[in-house]
Amino acid sequence: MRDKTKIEVLNESDTFFLDGKKYIVITNNSISTSFNELTAISEGENVNIRLRKEQSVYIEEQKTTTNLHAQISNAPEKIRNEKGNIIRVSFAGELTEQKLSKDQIKKRDECAKKLLDSSEFKERYNNPDNVSPPGRDIDDVAYGICTNRATGRGNKTGSKSKKETNESFNRLNTISNILRRISK
Repeated sequence: MRDKTKIEVLNESDTFFLDGKKYIVITNNSISTSFNELTAISEGENVNIRLRKEQSVYIEEQKTTTNLHAQISNAPEKIRNEKGNIIRVSFAGELTEQKLSKDQIKKRDECAKKLLDSSEFKERYNNPDNVSPPGRDIDDVAYGICTNRATGRGNKTGSKSKKETNESFNRLNTISNILRRISK
């Protein structure tokens, strides 16, 4: 059975429906005389929503709260520096967001400028069919690549670096030279 109620009266662990999505309330805080900010779980993810207090939503009476505590354990973990600023957000240990330092931002911007000036890069990514989501255009691709480079994540599936290849080749030559001397 679904009943209608106003946003301002929702409590922790209430389930409500908005725009065809199901939400489970974690917190409901008043942020002004007209708006409330809700922290809720929708489709396994934590979301923050700001809605008018008078807005009505459909609620569902909950008989048990079995899944609520299991889903709350997947809440994002916020890591703060000594000043108290959030520097990294980790979502269930899988996905991590990290704020860039000023040096990293400078490296990213320089790298993106070089990429955007490159004719090969423009040739490849000016065609919108070559840009896959979440990128929307050539700028998104350039800044995405350069952000990974600046933070040290780089290309995880790329080929070996030139230095590693040269070291392997040198070892191979040394072994082949040793074998050649032994066989004479």
